[in-house]
Amino acid sequence: MPFGSHLAAIRDEIKPIGPSLLMQFSDLTKQKINLLEQEWKNISTNRRREVVDKLKVMADVCVEPNFDRMFELCLDDPDDEVRKIAIEGLWECEDLRLIPGLVHILRYDQVAKVRSAAAATLGNFILLYEEGKASIKNIFSIIDVLMSVVYDEDENLEVACKAVQALSPLSMPCAAEAIQKAYRLNDLQPRATAILAMGRNGNPGWFSTIVSELKSPYSEIKIAAVRACGEMGKRSYPYLRELLHDPDAKVREEVAHVLDEGILTSKETGYNRLPY
Repeated sequence: MPFGSHLAAIRDEIKPIGPSLLMQFSDLTKQKINLLEQEWKNISTNRRREVVDKLKVMADVCVEPNFDRMFELCLDDPDDEVRKIAIEGLWECEDLRLIPGLVHILRYDQVAKVRSAAAATLGNFILLYEEGKASIKNIFSIIDVLMSVVYDEDENLEVACKAVQALSPLSMPCAAEAIQKAYRLNDLQPRATAILAMGRNGNPGWFSTIVSELKSPYSEIKIAAVRACGEMGKRSYPYLRELLHDPDAKVREEVAHVLDEGILTSKETGYNRLPY
């Protein structure tokens, strides 16, 4: 069946969007992309949201399909929800061509949830740099925009936290600077983000701070410290075992998870990429 017929089926809101129809958006050719660019705008907003959301779900559970070109096309969608889902769909993509577009979105998009998604996805290119798969030239613009977000006093708090998280694996002073700034804020969300970022950063200098936060009266902070301890490795396990009988069930659950799974440091197993 011609690709145009599949697009007609997408436009028809009565027809269900099943796996076979979704697979038509995998490994798009240039010809199909050109047709999509012409026809996508003629599909209703709700239908576009449904398509992109189902593509993302399928990509999360199936290895075979590759919807990266489709998600890339949707980065310019007029609907903020479509843009957000498309960015989330690209969170494992290692194509360096995406960097300028995502940087532009983080800097200029008017919707906080879209910028937040962009910051998170840009963080994966920081990981590529740390793994030796990208050069400093590739990620210089990413570091610049993430640091500008961290220091923008008018920035949405969720976006700023995502920027700190994105910078956290970076073995440069600016990452520690961003983490410290978030940690000093008198707000639970950025402090919890900073503690998690300390663990992901893996610098031994953070260890005493992380361990001290295991005694925090705030559950959110304590859980962040437990997760950060897991990232720091086995030397944190004696401190975690002390919390196996914590009065907070969520804390006990998190401690048990870390100890059972044996989450190790980036130095031992490589950084874990964090999904949305």
